[in-house]
Amino acid sequence: ASTLVLTVVTVVTAAEMGQLFRGHSYLVPVVLVALVAHALCFGLRRATRFPPILAGPVCVLAVALVSTWLVFYRATAWGIPDPHTWQVITQALTQAKQDFADLRAPVPATTGFVWLACLGIGFAGVLADTAAFRLGAPVEGVLPAFAVFLFTAGLGTSGGRSVAVALWIAAVLAWFLVIEVGARTANAQWLTTQRADSTKRARSLLPVGGLLGLVAVLGAVLVGPAIPGATAGSLLGSATNSANST
Repeated sequence: ASTLVLTVVTVVTAAEMGQLFRGHSYLVPVVLVALVAHALCFGLRRATRFPPILAGPVCVLAVALVSTWLVFYRATAWGIPDPHTWQVITQALTQAKQDFADLRAPVPATTGFVWLACLGIGFAGVLADTAAFRLGAPVEGVLPAFAVFLFTAGLGTSGGRSVAVALWIAAVLAWFLVIEVGARTANAQWLTTQRADSTKRARSLLPVGGLLGLVAVLGAVLVGPAIPGATAGSLLGSATNSANST
């Protein structure tokens, strides 16, 4: 369950890249890479004979390869990247660099942008799984998705941002709730008496915590914009705003 919820956090983060792109052509490859990243990490964790030290590099290479298949498959030799593949990728990245300097979101979902988005969300999924399950740091497990979320929120359009923020916060709250329930359930297994009651009480947190999280998210989305000053200008403006004001 915890792997599934962490995957949902990454997938929601991937879907919110819609604030950066025109249309939805980016969505399928980015979400597929996120699913592949978490599925492969899960499979390698279950493969007890696979060396843990190789899991990270293998997942990173797999993310890069799947991203290339999804975006530049026609430039490969039957799925195998060759010099022509890297030439096409280099040209796409050069165009993406120029577009990044000239355009503002939402931008066209060009191959260069989509490939970078696939890599970003795939690497975020690998880092999240590694931190949460291999390093035993569930809080740090959401930091890669949070970094992508901040990047998207900072450069993306404001349309639909409230819904995007609400969905992302809901997914993160669900992750923390599942982790807390899992920890309490594991602690309950050490009790020799009333083990069933302890486990039942721990799992009863799921509906209660889910309801409280839903109320908190809805309150933030519905009440937050009505707070006086919510639509006022920021206290610390960006360099662009400062230049425009002068």
